[in-house]
Amino acid sequence: MDVIKHEERVLLFLERLGKALTDGNIHAFATYWEIPALILSDQGDRPITDRNELEAYFAHAVEWYRARGLVFTEPDLQRVEQLSDRLVAIDVQWRAFNAEDVEQVGERWHFILRFEADGDPLIRVAITMAP
Repeated sequence: MDVIKHEERVLLFLERLGKALTDGNIHAFATYWEIPALILSDQGDRPITDRNELEAYFAHAVEWYRARGLVFTEPDLQRVEQLSDRLVAIDVQWRAFNAEDVEQVGERWHFILRFEADGDPLIRVAITMAP
């Protein structure tokens, strides 16, 4: 699969991922991850070995978003790099908005995605990035 096709699929994937998180649908959010997975941040490394662990980890993100009055996120796909036939590295800026449609905060993430046989990607590695 070429990078252009990956970009189209990745953007759709990110839109669904962001919607699941801001809707608070942690179960759906967890289905976009391949288990085991790894989350890396300045606060430490977090190997994820099962879906329940992943759901518990991101339930805090939902609380954080809601406590700040955020109602939806929008991905800004900044980079896509083909690593192999099925692995892709991406950088995404998450733009977050309140109920008045005013952008509030943003997060940057670097993901390593693996494309499944059906062509859909799953997150293998997630790394928080400096703003």
